[in-house]
Formats: sequence, C-alpha cells, structure tokens
Amino acid sequence: EKQVCTRTEIIMPGVDCEKAFAALSDFEYRTKWDKRWNNVKIVEKNEDCTVIYFKISIPVPMVSDREMVSAHYTLKDLGGTGKHAIVNWSIDHSDYPEGKGWGAAVR
Repeated sequence: EKQVCTRTEIIMPGVDCEKAFAALSDFEYRTKWDKRWNNVKIVEKNEDCTVIYFKISIPVPMVSDREMVSAHYTLKDLGGTGKHAIVNWSIDHSDYPEGKGWGAAVR
C-alpha cells in the first residue's frame, strides 16, 4: 500500500505561537474562520484525537472534488522544544463511505 507523507512548517513572525496553534487545532473554532473548512464535520472527539470528515470543491479544470475522513492528533511542546504539531492521516469510517461524484483525497 502506497502512503503519502508531507511535512509543513509555519513561521509567523509577530504571531503568538500559542494563539496560532489554538486557532489551528480547535476544529470547532476553525470552521468559523477558515472558509475552506465550511464543509467539515467533527465525527469523533476525545482528549487525544479528533476525527473529521470534509468535502472540498476543487476549482481546477479536470480535477475532481475531494472528500476525506481523517484522524488528527495535536502535540504540544515536542521534546521540550516549544514546537507544536498537528499530525493527521486518512482513515476509513463506516458512517462516511466514499460518496458518488467525489474523489477520495488519499483515502
């Protein structure tokens, strides 16, 4: 099975790290300010993990719209470095089978 792994680092001069991480990792709050998250549903949530389902319309010719269920873990102060991470990967979920007319986003 082929897996895709990406790493993104965000450097935001003048922005408080704790506030930025809180805004990015609080998925209920994020649906209010991030326009791309207007089709996000929180499927499951506990203190360690949030499982979300989302659909994204792709405004590019010849690229189909995408849907995905993913598990997200938030990690603070990795190894005492002061850096934080949101780690996520695609999962299958029985309540959200792949829809018709939507392509899987690494599902």
